[in-house]
Amino acid sequence: MANFNTHLQVGAIVSGVIATSLMAADLATPSQMGLYAVLGTIGSLLPDIDSDNSTPIKLFINAVSIWLGFVALALWAQDYSLIEIIILWTAVYLGIRYGIFTIFTYITVHRGIIHSVPAAVFFWFCTTILLDNLSDASILVSWTGGFMVFLGFLTHLILDEVYSVDLYNMTYKKSFGTALKFYSFRNTKMTMATLALYATVVGLYFLMPDPDRFYHIITDVNTYKDIVVSIFPQGTWFVK
Repeated sequence: MANFNTHLQVGAIVSGVIATSLMAADLATPSQMGLYAVLGTIGSLLPDIDSDNSTPIKLFINAVSIWLGFVALALWAQDYSLIEIIILWTAVYLGIRYGIFTIFTYITVHRGIIHSVPAAVFFWFCTTILLDNLSDASILVSWTGGFMVFLGFLTHLILDEVYSVDLYNMTYKKSFGTALKFYSFRNTKMTMATLALYATVVGLYFLMPDPDRFYHIITDVNTYKDIVVSIFPQGTWFVK
């Protein structure tokens, strides 16, 4: 499978190209373009979040814990004194870094159900809900931001599958088929995790903001015509 640096570079390139295309097609502002590129890059690293011994992933988890600590401050800082704010931030950081993620890495297996398509949808929905509730982002930006995480996540899965094919010897490695999958029924634990993940995704969908405008944009053929024209201005004839 691809290493961390490869996933980071490819994820950043793919996310950057998509985000830039959205801005060029007047579907995103410059600031939104930056947000989408960052979210897509983060999404391209998320499938390896269940890797217990990866130093880059540990750094990523630390960064997420710190960020969520500040999110908690933004929500509740006005109700507490300075000392209480410090205690609150510390409690949130330690609770997430050494509590939630420790439990998470204990109960998950690398290349298990986290390394799957439904997990990509799970992180998409979680990102959209967070953007909608914890920021002043519009519903369209919230949906698109989550979708960028989904695309980055899929980029990671596809890249791992590509690396599982030995083109020189025309053979498949043992890891082939373990990345881009929709379920994991290897054992009772994985079966229960798969069913729980699907149930969670369904539940999260009902917490999502109104998707009408987002659905309209991604299902409108003119959206893709605008993107193609923005990338290939001389090829307008191609999309007529």
